[in-house]
Amino acid sequence: MSKSSGEFLTVSLLMDRGFNPLDYRFFAIGSHYRNYLNFTWEALEGAKEGLKSLHKKTDPLIGKATAITSDAAKAFQNEFKEAIGDDLNMPRALGIMNTMLKSDIDDGEKAALVADFDQIFGLKLDEPREEYAKKGANDGVDVAKIEALIAARKEARANKNWAESDRIRDELAAMNVVIKDSKEGTTWELK
Repeated sequence: MSKSSGEFLTVSLLMDRGFNPLDYRFFAIGSHYRNYLNFTWEALEGAKEGLKSLHKKTDPLIGKATAITSDAAKAFQNEFKEAIGDDLNMPRALGIMNTMLKSDIDDGEKAALVADFDQIFGLKLDEPREEYAKKGANDGVDVAKIEALIAARKEARANKNWAESDRIRDELAAMNVVIKDSKEGTTWELK
């Protein structure tokens, strides 16, 4: 992609394609800044999945931070600082965080280290994935209207009014909203 050819990446284009700007940030820090960044939509989709996977590990730690006191936790902190001090070696720093999350140190120290590391990464790991994903990817979307339509569809389904339920589903689809029904309830996301 290049600006001169009329094809270049913008935040609004990312969001139109269903990506949060943090997905792109995770994609970018996965490569050293001195290397060329080979952008493809498939690679960005991989980064989005990688960030989802990271959140699956960090979301349960939110709000559990304690002091970093153990030698193992301090060793991870020092190793992280060395990676950042080594010409901003972000891929290595990400690897250190993943190794730390798999380690057997206390969850409170893990949470504190994630918060410490995220001051550099800026991935908003202190927010659950669902919250930031809705904030970034759904800006400009009438969330209240979507939620009201989903509630009306739920009521129509409860009353076995399948025609109304289908009409509402089609209206949501026209708004580029994909709905998913499960035992836990109905969730939605933008196409």
